[in-house]
Amino acid sequence: MGHKLYAAEMAKLLDPTRKLFNGHIISQQDSSSDAKKDLDIVLGEPSEVCIVDDSPNVWTKHQYNVLQVGRYHFFPSSTKQFGLDPGDCCLNYGKDEALEEDRGGQLAAVFRTLQATHVAIFGTGKENAEVGVQGDVREQLHLLRSEILRGVKIVFSRIWPESERNPPLHPIWKMAESAGAICCLSISEDITHVVAGGSGTQKVKWALKHKKHVVTPEWIERSLQMWTRLDEKEFDVKRPTYQQWKGNPLPPAPSARGDIDEIDLQHADPLKRYQPGQRQECAPAPLKSVQEEDEVIDIAI
Repeated sequence: MGHKLYAAEMAKLLDPTRKLFNGHIISQQDSSSDAKKDLDIVLGEPSEVCIVDDSPNVWTKHQYNVLQVGRYHFFPSSTKQFGLDPGDCCLNYGKDEALEEDRGGQLAAVFRTLQATHVAIFGTGKENAEVGVQGDVREQLHLLRSEILRGVKIVFSRIWPESERNPPLHPIWKMAESAGAICCLSISEDITHVVAGGSGTQKVKWALKHKKHVVTPEWIERSLQMWTRLDEKEFDVKRPTYQQWKGNPLPPAPSARGDIDEIDLQHADPLKRYQPGQRQECAPAPLKSVQEEDEVIDIAI
C-alpha cells in the first residue's frame, strides 16, 4: 500500500469532487502488516470487496478478490526495472495507456468488468438496495473470467522444457484454464489454438496446415488483463517484436486448482462448489449504468 500523502493526492486526481471516496482512504500506515496486503482494516465483508492490483501475490488471503491489471510503465526506467524493452512505455507512446485505442485501453476494460460485477452483486436501482447484497464478488469475478476464452481448446508448444513432468501446473496452463479454455497435451482435430514459444515446431506446422490459430503465450495473458478475447493476429509467434515470454501469472481460478482448501480464505464456502475440471455456465451481466447516488467507496492504495 502507498503512503498516506500519496494516496490522498491520487484521490484528488481520481475524485476531485469527493463524490466517490469522500475521504475514505486506507494507506500503508493503517495496515496491520508491512509485507502483505489484507482486508482486515477495510470496513466491509470480503465477499463484497473487489481489489484492483497488478500484484495478486501480495494478497495472500484474498487472491480471488483481485481483478489483476498489467503493470503501469510510464518512464523507460520502469520498464527496464522489470526487464522489459525501455521503449515500451507510455512516455514514448505519448499517452497514459498502451496502444489499445480499438478497445479503449486497459482502464476502460477494468471499468466495464467492475460495472458488470457491481450490477450482478448490488443491482442497478434503489429497489435493489432494500434487498442488499445478492452474491459474492469472488464468484462473479471467477465467472466473468471463465468466459474470456470459453470455446478455445489449446495445445502448447515449446513453452516448457521436455523434462517437465506436470504441465498442468505451469502458470500459463493455469491462466488459460482460469479464462475458460480447455488445455491439452497433444494435437487433436478440435484444437483451436497452438500457443507456442517459437516458430518451426511440428505443432506449429500442423496448426498452419490446418488453419488453426498460432499465438504467443502473451495472447492469454493480455486477454485476461483486458477481460476479453483479443485478436490473435496481434500475437503472431512470427512477429518481429516477439521475445521470450516472461509472464506475470494471475492466480488460477478455483476450478483450476486442487489445493483450494489449503488457502486461508474468509467466507470461502461459495468457492468450494467449484471442483477441478468442472465447467461453469455463466452469461456475463449486462453493462448497465451503475447507481452512484448516496454511494461511498473505500479505497486502499
